Amino acid sequence: MTFDGDGQAVLPIGDVLYAGFHDGYRGNHALKLLGLSTSTGAVTSFRPTIIGGVLGVRALAVGSNRLLAVGDFSSVGSTNKLHAVAIFP
Repeated sequence: MTFDGDGQAVLPIGDVLYAGFHDGYRGNHALKLLGLSTSTGAVTSFRPTIIGGVLGVRALAVGSNRLLAVGDFSSVGSTNKLHAVAIFP
């Protein structure tokens, strides 16, 4: 797997490895967090749109059946954030 920027956070949950990075994936600068199949390495359907900031997703954690992404970004999907925590069910 090659990102356009540095890989900065990884977290395996079940059969998915979540990877956070900056600068995008395959030229799409709105992708800074992806789910990858642990058995095939293929990108899963988990690929939220994360816009803004320079550093992208810096850390990942899991709690209460939710994935938390911490980093430098201004929006996730249609929700504005700034240097924030994004919570995914």
